[in-house]
Amino acid sequence: SFSSFNQYLIWITYSPIADLAQEYYGISGFEVQFFLIWGGIMFFIFTIPMLFLSAKGLRVLVLVTVTLQLICCIVRCIPSLFQEQLLKSHGATTYFGVVLIHFGQILNAICG
Repeated sequence: SFSSFNQYLIWITYSPIADLAQEYYGISGFEVQFFLIWGGIMFFIFTIPMLFLSAKGLRVLVLVTVTLQLICCIVRCIPSLFQEQLLKSHGATTYFGVVLIHFGQILNAICG
């Protein structure tokens, strides 16, 4: 389905451009690969809660996961939208950006 396609596209965004992501955010290659690892970690944590949620019906499950994907994308866009303002104020754009990317990846991984 389109939702699954979006989830996998969000999940694998940084792996093909790992070198550019390392340079842009000033992080190591391991941290770029850790963006992918969140998928496996969150799978083990949220499999049972998602099974209970699926008992409420497919519509509820799809609405929850699509909403999480939307929030994930918004969270991941925040650093690039406010990059210049963050650089001018305190120069913490890379740390702030990486934290938001991790948070976004976690939200995406919860979708399963």
